[in-house]
Amino acid sequence: MKQIASFVFAGIAGGLITLGGTRLFQQNQPVASPAYGGFVKKVSNVNVNGETGFSVPFDFTEAAALATPVVVHIAAKENEKPGGNQRPQNDPWSQFFGGGSFFNSPFDYNMPREGTGSGVIYTQDGYIITNNHVVEFADELEVTTNDN
Repeated sequence: MKQIASFVFAGIAGGLITLGGTRLFQQNQPVASPAYGGFVKKVSNVNVNGETGFSVPFDFTEAAALATPVVVHIAAKENEKPGGNQRPQNDPWSQFFGGGSFFNSPFDYNMPREGTGSGVIYTQDGYIITNNHVVEFADELEVTTNDN
């Protein structure tokens, strides 16, 4: 019982010392000032009707109408490679389970990859911008525009 009381006393004393120390060091700290120098530019609400003063919802139809014709869908396909993938020479499972397809390893058969993504027509002559992961493995690409 004496040991438990000494642990409780030590815990309370340590907590009070910690609390007192943080209060001591925080007393003389200046209040943080904004890094931008305190200048705040007043902005107006762009979606307020000038006549009534009521808020109107944002209308994205004009932006969508401009963007839709230049956005394309990209379907990427990798052709099947002859001979399939080979099982690595130092496969740790082959010593326990043999060289068969016990775990249906992806090395047992060759399955071509397929993927889809989007892109944007960048120039009038048809250059398209897309992310590399959409097309990096592709042997064939099919690009579909909004109007097919």
